[in-house]
Amino acid sequence: YFKYLKTNNTVDNIFIIYFGFNLIISCFLHGISSAISVFVIRYIGIIAFIYFFKNRTNIKINKENVKKEYYSVNKTLRLIKIFAICEIILTAIAFFISGGGRLMLNYQCTVGNISITGILLCGYCLYISENKKNIQIFSYATFFTIIAILSGTRGYLIICIVMLGIYAILYGNKILKLLIFTFMILALLINYNTIFEKVVKVTRLGETTGRRTSEDLLVLNYMIENPINMVLGLGFGKPVNELEGVSELINKVSNSPYTTYILYKVNAFHNLYTTTYYSTGLIGISIIGMMFYNILKYIKKLNTGRQIYYILISFVFTYMFVLWFRWSATSGILEFATLSFVLINTKRFEEKKKIEGGYNE
Repeated sequence: YFKYLKTNNTVDNIFIIYFGFNLIISCFLHGISSAISVFVIRYIGIIAFIYFFKNRTNIKINKENVKKEYYSVNKTLRLIKIFAICEIILTAIAFFISGGGRLMLNYQCTVGNISITGILLCGYCLYISENKKNIQIFSYATFFTIIAILSGTRGYLIICIVMLGIYAILYGNKILKLLIFTFMILALLINYNTIFEKVVKVTRLGETTGRRTSEDLLVLNYMIENPINMVLGLGFGKPVNELEGVSELINKVSNSPYTTYILYKVNAFHNLYTTTYYSTGLIGISIIGMMFYNILKYIKKLNTGRQIYYILISFVFTYMFVLWFRWSATSGILEFATLSFVLINTKRFEEKKKIEGGYNE
């Protein structure tokens, strides 16, 4: 992918200069391991997409290579099958390790991470299949959603449920929509409270250590009292226990002994935007916001079909929302690589239709 390295606009260059300079200084001030780990875990996905993955979509195709360059429904379904098999293996391993509790590997939310990208591939398949294999595709999308629910990771669950709902609206036939509507009405009429309680229990929507809220409040309160840090940040990997007056702030925002204990030990936070604010200030958070805006604008410029445009925009918006609560198990690499795959093949699919004057499987 290094041959595709390229900056496309001013924001890309500003990110390299500002975040790069911040990272170098942070390595000296806070330690190489601490600074680099915080930076890589939070930003490597968007970096790979902006500077490498996205640039592949500029490759042109012609009549000679149109068929081999484009991923058909059958080829994509084989890829989705591999994703599903990997999730089954990870789920089985995590289930035995966790004893049936939340499915995690080494305290990491690994199970379900493949599902949020597998379900995006299902959206691409639905777009190009012309109803030929919609039942099979919907089955895979439902499978990925179930895995996300079983994983116990709310961020993955949110993405899968939102995307599955969008697919049902865009591609579901009248019978499917009627069945979903009828099921929801019956569920509400029969026993709303019991069903709601079970949903909350399975999805863990009612569980929280309170740590995320305390993290956000800690950073917000500290930054307001330190204008220079509010603008420029404290650098990547800055330990919270080194902040001046931090004990008073932690006692103020903490709501449990666990939160009090853990806040002294962190140098970054679950919330990507809080971590960016803490590390790079208002300047950094503005740059990240503009990079996401450019991604959304880039998707619009591709001039794809209306349905795949809604799918891609919904995925990016939902992913941005989930980043408020946590980063992913792959630091965004898998998500942005899959997004890039869908963008590349959607563009090739559109060009293929123009070249051939229509669609042929």
